[in-house]
Amino acid sequence: YVAELREQYAARRTQVMTALAGIPGVSLPDPQGAFYAFPKFDAASDSTAFTAALVRETGVALAPGVGFGRDGEGYIRVCFASTVTTIGEALSRLRNFVTSHGS
Repeated sequence: YVAELREQYAARRTQVMTALAGIPGVSLPDPQGAFYAFPKFDAASDSTAFTAALVRETGVALAPGVGFGRDGEGYIRVCFASTVTTIGEALSRLRNFVTSHGS
C-alpha cells in the first residue's frame, strides 16, 4: 500500500513540476519532501494579492508564500495531494491566469 501511494505522489509531483516549468516567469526549486511545491512567480511580488486574485478569478486556492515567512514573498505554495484530474485543471487555470496577467 505504501509503495503504491509513493508512486502516486511521485506521479503527481512530476505532473506539477512539468506544468509549473511551462509557465512563463516561474522559478522552480525541487520539492524536498511532503506533497508541496514552492515556486517563485515573477508576477507575485505580493503573494497575498496574487493568490486572492487567483481564487477570485479562477476558483484555484493556493497559499501565499509570505504566510511561511518574510522570505516567502513572491512564492506560492502548491499542494499536489489531490487527484491527477483536479491538479491538471488547477494548473491549467493557473497557467491561463499568469499568462493573461503578464509575468
